[in-house]
Amino acid sequence: MTPMDRSRAFGPALWGATLAYCFQNILGLTDWFGEPNLGKLWEAMSVPYDTIEVFYFSWLFNYMGWLLPVLAAAPFAASFCQDWRKRSAQLQALRCGQRRYICSKGLAVWISGGIVSAGGTLLFFGLLALKGNTPLVFTPLLDPDGMSSQILKQCGNLWVFLGETGLLCFLSGGFWALTGLAFSAYWTSAPMALCFPLLVFWAHIQVVGKSGLPDWMNLAFVGDGGFLFVYSPLTYCAMATGLFLAASLVWAGLFYVGVRRRFEHG
Repeated sequence: MTPMDRSRAFGPALWGATLAYCFQNILGLTDWFGEPNLGKLWEAMSVPYDTIEVFYFSWLFNYMGWLLPVLAAAPFAASFCQDWRKRSAQLQALRCGQRRYICSKGLAVWISGGIVSAGGTLLFFGLLALKGNTPLVFTPLLDPDGMSSQILKQCGNLWVFLGETGLLCFLSGGFWALTGLAFSAYWTSAPMALCFPLLVFWAHIQVVGKSGLPDWMNLAFVGDGGFLFVYSPLTYCAMATGLFLAASLVWAGLFYVGVRRRFEHG
């Protein structure tokens, strides 16, 4: 990764998008606690609650989850559009080489998108844990039918659950960010590069739902922990990692081909 891409990708826009993603998760709590007024939400959360249960259902059924593709792409997915419009892409490629320039862009976008998703999700969990009951391991004192009991039995302890959650979110955010970057190699419009991941998100859900493809191929569902109780944590992580990395490599390959073609033909 080039120093220029590193400084641009991990700047204020990244942390702003991370906080925005955390905030959109917080908005999902208004339905859970029955308090539409955000100003009074913290007070409503004084009622004892199960942190893991509230987090899991808010994360899985968040009606604002469609914002993830846009927020993941926001920090750096439009960077190639900016470079091309300012005519600095060719100059940077001459300095460091075309291959390094392209790979640096892809890596920076993938990591920044992953940080937005994983960072915002884990920050949301941390805020919930400030006022909720957060068991670290399964004990007989827990409600055997409660969400904490089921998750802790499945994962072994809270840290495995959070690690699995963080990995899924990182891979998901990185994938959606690369979606916007790949699009920018063929149409250098920054607004479209940020909106294209949302279009792919919607189209992907429709195609998987109507084509009869298995649910595990639904990237939106896999990224939200939809198969947590179907597979073991190790199997789930391996499946999600393979699926997201394969899909991410497709977008990265399309970006590589598109940028090389632009450099050759202008």
